[in-house]
Amino acid sequence: MSASCTVNGCDRPASYRDPAVCRLHYQRQRHAGTRALRAGRAGAAHPAWKGAVVTYQGAHDRVTGLHGPARRWQCVACGIRADEWAMLPDAPAPLLDPATGCLYSTDPQDYRPMCVMCHRLLDARARRARLALEVDPAEVLPGLGSPSFVQAPASTRAPMTRYAEPVAVVAPALEPLPLPELEDL
Repeated sequence: MSASCTVNGCDRPASYRDPAVCRLHYQRQRHAGTRALRAGRAGAAHPAWKGAVVTYQGAHDRVTGLHGPARRWQCVACGIRADEWAMLPDAPAPLLDPATGCLYSTDPQDYRPMCVMCHRLLDARARRARLALEVDPAEVLPGLGSPSFVQAPASTRAPMTRYAEPVAVVAPALEPLPLPELEDL
């Protein structure tokens, strides 16, 4: 059994080129000159931070940076693997991207993972509600409506659930059929 990495909080095996540290900390020492992470370089502390002045793509990049790709999550409406990050219709003060014509929010908490079909349904209902001005945008997600098999969560701010690959069921191996004897033919 190899020794553990000597960096505080790291329990990886120390079996790389330096017997005192793991591969991650060895590479960090080699490239950055320190084994510690740089603190305060993300979000508002980053020199390139734009705050609320961010594009549609930048807003989605923030969501992906915070939660990872949408494919790691279940769709909040139907429970299958999500494909995209969808902005909830009750997001306060959404912005309009002039290049795409899409609404977006700068707050990553205004997004939930959805499959393509549920995302399109949500956007279509939200668009109709905005155009008709007869439905409160906060009521769009619970009333996804058609198709009827799409079950929306009780709350638009429902917690997200990680997607787990379904376990493959392996059929038992079949025994090969006996070959007929030449005399039987």
